[in-house]
Amino acid sequence: MIQKKFTNYFARNLFDKNISLSNFSLLKVRGDDCVNFLQGQLTINVEKVIADNQLQNFCIVDLKGQIEFCGAICFTNNNFLLLTYSNKVDQLKIYFEKYIITEEVELFIDNRDFQLSFFPHPHSLATFQMYPNFYASFQIAEDSGDYIDTQERLILKYFLGSILFTQYENEVSGFLPSSFIHDQAVSFDKGCFKGQEILSKIEFNRKAANKDWIVQINGNTPQASEILINNKNYEILNRIKFNDLTLLHLQLPRELRLHQFNQKINIEGETFESTLYSFPLIQDYGMWVEELGSVFFEKLSELYIKGIPAQDLIEMNEMCLRVFPKMEEFYESIAQFLKKNNQFKQAIFWMNELTKINPNNVLAYTNRSLLYMNLGEIEKAEEEKAKGVSIEFKLNGKSVDEQAQIEKTKFLEREKREKQKIMFLKVLELDEHDLYANLQMTRISRLEKDYFVAEKYLEKIKIHLEREPQVSLEYALLYQHKKDRQKMQEMINLGLPLANKKGNLKVASQLQNLI
Repeated sequence: MIQKKFTNYFARNLFDKNISLSNFSLLKVRGDDCVNFLQGQLTINVEKVIADNQLQNFCIVDLKGQIEFCGAICFTNNNFLLLTYSNKVDQLKIYFEKYIITEEVELFIDNRDFQLSFFPHPHSLATFQMYPNFYASFQIAEDSGDYIDTQERLILKYFLGSILFTQYENEVSGFLPSSFIHDQAVSFDKGCFKGQEILSKIEFNRKAANKDWIVQINGNTPQASEILINNKNYEILNRIKFNDLTLLHLQLPRELRLHQFNQKINIEGETFESTLYSFPLIQDYGMWVEELGSVFFEKLSELYIKGIPAQDLIEMNEMCLRVFPKMEEFYESIAQFLKKNNQFKQAIFWMNELTKINPNNVLAYTNRSLLYMNLGEIEKAEEEKAKGVSIEFKLNGKSVDEQAQIEKTKFLEREKREKQKIMFLKVLELDEHDLYANLQMTRISRLEKDYFVAEKYLEKIKIHLEREPQVSLEYALLYQHKKDRQKMQEMINLGLPLANKKGNLKVASQLQNLI
């Protein structure tokens, strides 16, 4: 629900505005060795920045995991462009120079004022994927133009999490694993970098003791500096109003970091129902971009119904493709409008562009066939029709093969479960209350849809509910089958904090998914 609200808000209020980057300066890094050099200095995988044409948060940390420098990085025209806070850019250059021994690396500072545009700008210094299949750019700041205000900037920071949405250096400082940028700014599979040992130890053990989190409350709240959760006070680091919601920025301990978890809180003696969210609020950028693209496509469809001229709609669809270049609906829409205008060759061009991004789009071949028919080129029309039919058969054949593989996997899983049952039943002959054996027999019985037997095994280990989150998970799954949402929620409320506190991320994730 909250993501949908933001998507509509973004499309209506923010999409065509610029973001001032006057608090950032640009450090250009280039040279034959710049990739390997930055790979050893930054917390992120710079090779991925190049390969995916990404704009990505980056950090440099000390041996204790404290942030020394941070910003956003992209790659264009054989240059890495690092945007960092203006008061730190000179220090960052000096820091890099200390580590340049024999490497071919050059550093240049550019202190001009820049701006970020969600819509790729014709005079951009760089155009990049800000999010998967969502293109933006930054360029020299313009005197004219519509810029987002402070409140809108905070909303972007809360929902999308880029460093470029921050205004002050102290918004991204301190211990990196506690920061809202951590998950986007660290790669653990790219090789060594300074501070990697401590960051890896925290990530793959129990994660940070405290981390940036968001509390969502419907309506207004008192302007307090703290909130009370489970009889403990937590400082409110910042707050924003978004539509009819109040969003509070806190740092929460492990046992409270439960994404989309309903939690009662107290502010100045008044109790509120709230929902806890990880920071940033948008966790799946790919899904959000698809949703945003669909919102724009729906708006264009509404304009078509209202009778907007086809040429205007073509131009609007082309503009959307600059931001969503892999959204197939815009290609199809342009081709249809061109066809209505009897511009068959131009329509064929757009169907050609569509098959470049998706060679298996059967509709593109069908449309191309019909367009060639309109041009009187019967032979080409038949060729396109045949290609479409061939691809359709190939896709159907692939579906049959995939189904056969699924059936084979199911058979092997059943065979594995039978072997496990024999083993765990032998354990239970020796100790009928063995925790692990009863848990596994509960899981096996549930997978075999024998819920009555599953509950019998669970009853033997019910005494472990307060200590073992896996027991809560199995009870929650059992109540889900019984469609008893109240009892399922009780088990989730019991098991989630326990799983987080014990660092059992797998169980925590499974319980989270039940919400």
